[in-house]
Amino acid sequence: LLTCTECGATQEEPYADKEAHAWVHGAQAGSTVTSACSLCSATKTSIVAEAEAVVTKDDLAKADEVALGDTYIQLDDKAVEALEGDEFTLAVEEVPAEEVEGANDGERVYSITMNGGDVTQFGGTITVRLPYTLQEGDDVGAIHIAYIDENGNAEAIRGTYSNGYVTFETDHFSYYTGRQYTA
Repeated sequence: LLTCTECGATQEEPYADKEAHAWVHGAQAGSTVTSACSLCSATKTSIVAEAEAVVTKDDLAKADEVALGDTYIQLDDKAVEALEGDEFTLAVEEVPAEEVEGANDGERVYSITMNGGDVTQFGGTITVRLPYTLQEGDDVGAIHIAYIDENGNAEAIRGTYSNGYVTFETDHFSYYTGRQYTA
């Protein structure tokens, strides 16, 4: 909520990161899309699918990200190199909060998986961007990710909110949700 310092009028405006890229989708070849930023000269290559993508190790090495619906995943070179096998299914599923022990009512919980050798741990870093809708009173600096383990224990992971997403780094796949943390 923005408030004029002179007249006191208020206006609701969504939080926006003015430094973020403004991607414009370009050429598409199969499930691969090349995009360019309309603000600078940056480009990126994405593997795009609705909820799951069958990818090869070579696909992952060449792509900047895998876009599964409204979730984005990037594996660094070390994570890709550590994969055993050549073909994998990478999937993201939104799971109702009431089905995940440790999740809070109303949270959007995401199950992120990769199989083709039952891959959950990686030798490198995975960067994930999950959608998050700001709630009234949210402090964008206090929005983080909760990793929820198989026993329902939630662990806070540092995340950064920008333009409707929380971005975080991890070395494994599991259940994740965006949360407002308070000190």
